[in-house]
Amino acid sequence: MNNIITYDAFHFYEINLYNYHHTDNRSGAPDHYIAIMNKGHCRLVSDNRTVEISEGDVFYIPMGLSYQSYWYGNSEISFKSLGFRLFPETREKVFRLQKLDCDNSIKEKINKITVNKEVDSRIISDFFNILNELLPIMEAEPLSRDELIYTVAHKYITKNIDCRANDIARYCGISESTLYSVFKSVAKKTPNEVKNEILCEKAAFLLTTTDKSVQEISDSLNFSSTSYFRKILKAHTGKKPLEIRKESDF
Repeated sequence: MNNIITYDAFHFYEINLYNYHHTDNRSGAPDHYIAIMNKGHCRLVSDNRTVEISEGDVFYIPMGLSYQSYWYGNSEISFKSLGFRLFPETREKVFRLQKLDCDNSIKEKINKITVNKEVDSRIISDFFNILNELLPIMEAEPLSRDELIYTVAHKYITKNIDCRANDIARYCGISESTLYSVFKSVAKKTPNEVKNEILCEKAAFLLTTTDKSVQEISDSLNFSSTSYFRKILKAHTGKKPLEIRKESDF
């Protein structure tokens, strides 16, 4: 499995804190998270929901959620955090912030997941087997109007990468100003920022699975220049094209 792609999609860690800790994630969770509280307890607070997590609890935090977390413990606070971006579920519903009522066998499997190192195909397979067991017990809700529009728009951008904002709005049957409002509400980003993220994902895939030159990849993705391509890639990945290629298995 390609290293750079898995780096971008999975982040598995064990987090250790002491006494009390507050984290401000109001800018939005960068990944989906399945986590287990092994020592201590915490309170997760979003705009419309507060979830209390005790020792031994498994919980889920959705990608993009604006929330704050408060961590408590007499001496040590420890939890395993499995962050991921690839969610194998329909886009017509959404899973909210929640505590998961799962049995000890699932908890044991979560704690056996290897963390704090580069993931590989075995680790990812183990993780998705766990997620497959959790999905039936996770509370889901229909997507809101804005979330549905964003989903349709995201799919359109992915398939029509040279599109403009007015093209996306027309396809979704909304005004351009409504499109910007939807993207700000759901993704906290503009349509162009999301488009650039998708372009960078495609670029990373081409860099790590083909021997095409940087110029060829830039041209195939319709960047105005190779220098602009390098600038956007650096801004979104923190790496230059050759750094991404060097870290891959290709």
